[in-house]
Amino acid sequence: EEEEEEQEPTYDVAATDNSNNTTATSALQGLMRRLGGTALEELLPSGSQGSNQESRSRIKTLLQGLKSDDESQQMECILELCDLLSMATEESLAGFSVDSFVPAIVNLLNMEHNPDMMLLACRALSHMMEALPGTSATIAHSGAVASLCAKLLSIEYIDLAEQSLQALEKISQEHPASVLRAGGLMAVLSYLDFFSTGVQRTAVSTAANICKQVPSECFDMVVDSLPMVTNLLQYSDQKVVENACLCITRLIDNFTDVESKLEQIATDGLVSQIVRLISFANTSSSLIGVPTYNNLVRALATLCQGAPRVSLSLLQEGFAATLLNVIKGTNASAGDATMMRSPQQSYELLSLVNELLPPLPTEISTIMSSSNSRTAILRDRIKKIRKQSDDPSGEKNVTATNEVDPREKMLTENPELLVDIGQSLFGVLVDMFTSTVNPIVRYKCLSAITKILYFSTTEMLRILLKTFAFSGFLA
Repeated sequence: EEEEEEQEPTYDVAATDNSNNTTATSALQGLMRRLGGTALEELLPSGSQGSNQESRSRIKTLLQGLKSDDESQQMECILELCDLLSMATEESLAGFSVDSFVPAIVNLLNMEHNPDMMLLACRALSHMMEALPGTSATIAHSGAVASLCAKLLSIEYIDLAEQSLQALEKISQEHPASVLRAGGLMAVLSYLDFFSTGVQRTAVSTAANICKQVPSECFDMVVDSLPMVTNLLQYSDQKVVENACLCITRLIDNFTDVESKLEQIATDGLVSQIVRLISFANTSSSLIGVPTYNNLVRALATLCQGAPRVSLSLLQEGFAATLLNVIKGTNASAGDATMMRSPQQSYELLSLVNELLPPLPTEISTIMSSSNSRTAILRDRIKKIRKQSDDPSGEKNVTATNEVDPREKMLTENPELLVDIGQSLFGVLVDMFTSTVNPIVRYKCLSAITKILYFSTTEMLRILLKTFAFSGFLA
């Protein structure tokens, strides 16, 4: 007896009691299911096989009931299916054929005369995507998306509309283009004010998912919904506002190089709303966090780069002074603000300043970006620039191979805009440069400073540097 007590417990079937045998067998069954799934069913004990057979039989019976012509039987089966899926795992759904069940459920979803049936069918789809994550592709291509959008647009039954929205939100995570093509963006935003705040957040989150992938042929569908998205930027709920901002930034990212589409996006007061959010970002009334703030500044810079008319419109509305207040915040100097601001925020703001201005000529940009033989490159490039500057007209020459950037034409035709930029931002840029050691931020500061100096006329420079100790900065 003492020897038996000293021995370590084992799980040998021949040496353990029935309780230990049951525990070991259950653990082994779970491991085998994880490793081999249904392919190892024949290796499991007969009791487990019987349980699986019972489950398969039940699932088969439910499918037959859903396909029957008796609505009472369909109602009973869809209700039982919802209960099964709400508590199911992938293991308990062995033998569940998504390809067979989804068409049957979509058929019930289209029973316009039976709202309870439609509600349960919609709920079953949502539970199915939670229990079996890979099923959203089947549902997206089954015609269910169009039906779900129709339920939102009719909004005859508020419970059904909310459940449809939840299903669309799950589908949009992996198949945004399918939801967009079915009119999903308009559907989720059309009757937003009818829903509670929680449901509104789900709706705008779905819209943000849809804007993640916008095919060119679907652009008009997005533009039609853009005024509603712009209106969301004025809501009082932070989650709604931030998801609306995500819609806009993702949409701009989809069409970075298409000027005509960027100009369409920038209509209906969108740019002014973005400027308002950026301006109040450092105040107590701000409704956006730092990541959203950075994304909005980056989106505005993308608009200025890809659609020069946006840059012109901003500068004509006094955006240089606004940007000065944004950079300085509540601090007395830009240097103090830079020290309190993250390098990422400073980088995004400086990128915006740079995109308001035309790009530098290749000769100068090469000097600034090159790290090898900089002195020799500088000497050669300056000679070329001096030769170009000998033009009697006093205008900057542009080689025939380089097309003049529209922003340069804009500043040439409206020199007062460049004066405004210089007076508002030149000193701030110098302060930011001297107050940081981050090389990327310093490079962006120098780039903007160089642009202001390069594109200014002699008289502009005389006025700009009259009271500024620029020689000390250069030294």
